[in-house]
Amino acid sequence: MQGFAKFYRFDGFENLIKNHPRACLLLTYLIYETPHFKRHITFNGIRMTVEPNQIITSSRTLSADLKIPRTSIRRSLKYLEKIGKLEKVDLS
Repeated sequence: MQGFAKFYRFDGFENLIKNHPRACLLLTYLIYETPHFKRHITFNGIRMTVEPNQIITSSRTLSADLKIPRTSIRRSLKYLEKIGKLEKVDLS
């Protein structure tokens, strides 16, 4: 793997680490795993362009990779969306 991801502190970062450690772990993982280049993929038979800093994944995949229960992954994703650190897009 080439490249790097800068991980900037943001307002509320300490609160995230202290009170939501799984959400912090998930955010760090997503930043690290998200490619920083445009790519074309086929998803459910539809050809689409995935822009830099976008990732398509599932709670099942995240759960398996991070060894965290899916319920915790979903809860953490909702929390990160609520505080504006990620945006969920429904592809179905």
